[in-house]
Amino acid sequence: MNQKGLFWKRVQYWMDGWFSSGPMGPVLSLGALSLLIILIAAIILVSTGLAPGSEPSYNFIEAFWTSMVRALGGGSMGGRETAWGYRLLMFAITLASIFVVSLLIGTLTNSITARIDELRKGRTIVAEKDHMIILGWTDQIFSVLHELVLANEDRKGSRVVVMAQRDKTFMEDTLRRKLGRARGTRIICRTGNPMEPDDLKILNLNDTRSIIILSPEGESRDADVIKTVLAVTNQPGRRGQPFNIVASICDPRNFEAARVAGKNDVEWIPMGLLVARVIAQTALQPGLSVVYSELLNYRDNEIYFHAEPSLAGCQFGELLSAYHQDSPIGILVGGKQVRLNPPMDTTLQPDDQVIVIARDNSNIRVDSRASVAANEALIQAAPRALRVPESTLILGWNWRLPIVIENLDRYMAPGSRVTVLADQPGSEERLAALRERLTSLALDLRHGDTTDRHTLDQLPLEQYQHVIVMSYSDARTQQQADASTLMALLHLRDIADKHGYSFTLTSEMLDDRNRKLAMVTRADDFVVSDRMVSMMMAQVAENHAINMVFEDLLNPEGSEIYVRPVRDYVRLGERVSYATLVEAARRVGEAAIGYRLGAAVRDPEKYFGIVINPPKDTEVNFSASDSVIVLSE
Repeated sequence: MNQKGLFWKRVQYWMDGWFSSGPMGPVLSLGALSLLIILIAAIILVSTGLAPGSEPSYNFIEAFWTSMVRALGGGSMGGRETAWGYRLLMFAITLASIFVVSLLIGTLTNSITARIDELRKGRTIVAEKDHMIILGWTDQIFSVLHELVLANEDRKGSRVVVMAQRDKTFMEDTLRRKLGRARGTRIICRTGNPMEPDDLKILNLNDTRSIIILSPEGESRDADVIKTVLAVTNQPGRRGQPFNIVASICDPRNFEAARVAGKNDVEWIPMGLLVARVIAQTALQPGLSVVYSELLNYRDNEIYFHAEPSLAGCQFGELLSAYHQDSPIGILVGGKQVRLNPPMDTTLQPDDQVIVIARDNSNIRVDSRASVAANEALIQAAPRALRVPESTLILGWNWRLPIVIENLDRYMAPGSRVTVLADQPGSEERLAALRERLTSLALDLRHGDTTDRHTLDQLPLEQYQHVIVMSYSDARTQQQADASTLMALLHLRDIADKHGYSFTLTSEMLDDRNRKLAMVTRADDFVVSDRMVSMMMAQVAENHAINMVFEDLLNPEGSEIYVRPVRDYVRLGERVSYATLVEAARRVGEAAIGYRLGAAVRDPEKYFGIVINPPKDTEVNFSASDSVIVLSE
């Protein structure tokens, strides 16, 4: 190749690199070329004195303006009186504009379009501060966002950023359809892999208030969550203070590895233990899942920590009557240790906080109206009934089932029995090791289709006091699993009605919409597992100490919530103030948090009869079907 050919090859190579470097290269090059053409034309006009018609010669500014307007496609080349030299010059500028200026305009248009497409892809930097971040996309995200929107209604300018491996437009449209108007909270979507550190860079992690990591679907969900935690906590240039991360672990066996990975940055929620314990407690005490839902959501009552210096030196028993609208349930000792329903003579220290159930943290206060006198004549302390052996039937199978049985073993009286009916392959081997760890329960396994009416008719349902329907969430889709649960519930209710059987009926559902459909089965309780975990994550994201409270509530070793007959506390048939009920519970070492009206247990409009945290001066004429909700050992 001769030197001339090599030169043009180099020029071509340089131009290829310049134009492929991004939109600024072509724009600057074409802009400079367009300006050069306009300048040359202006110089020719001034130097030759060419002008349209009989107008005097242009000065340079007029000549430059005429050339620029012509290059941009405006104006005309003049009429018949215009000199041919002027016409030819304008024609040359027009030809140049066709190839250069038009190309410049097209390049600008394409770069703007590309920028809009880039914005739609969700890959731009989030320039926010004090924002919350949600990593991942599952059905849980709708419940989490719903709770966060409610929690931040009083916080102006709240921002929540969602990153997932989904199209940004899809996420925005879905959230808009599911959640509607966000009421003061702006939801920002970005597309990226939460396990990729480079993708996380656009989220401005160092300025975030808290981070929620959703557990993905699949067998490696725990591993994926841990990898995401490592990607967040090991960011180059990360802030010195710990991140406020909330994440869930499904399998308890992965909990220690998760703690090592998260160090002080993560508040872990044991998803499997949480749901399994709620199912076990609710099966033995119908209505308990409604109580937990009330405490977990931001609709009415939540759990708060209240520092009240004026109460320092008071005993816990005195705190119960110190608030008119709020219900104390424990003490946060030194900001580190949660003590729920401690002994009534426990003294509140100056650096302690009162754990209270309240409608809003801004309205928590010690109120003189709380000193509503208890009616001593209406208080009666009935002896607690001794636990007796009971039988429980469990239909269905998922990975949480062994945890449910282990918790039933800790709550039920020795000599009790649990029968499992499932068509899960390998279930016998999985339960064999569990039998050896049980101390109170005898465990039986039957193989069969839980949706088959003939199979259910063969069961001795009259022998069972409690029936639990578990979701087949391991092997089926969410809707398929809930459909199987619904079929089993319909059959069980029909059999019970025909034969007059009496047992509590508790069901695990995955989709809250299906729970509403299943209300026709008149089951005593529904535990919506994913929604409950979602609400828990939203609560802990706002206040990490809440996790300690629910760990204590759901642990058989600590104080739990019980729904007990109101006749064990006060006389029936007379109007009783709630202050009297609180005092009656205090005398037996319990903290009352509400009551349940038996006449409304089937009415969702009345929250299934559950009344949490009523004012102390509320008066109720209790009947034999009503219950009091207390914290007790």
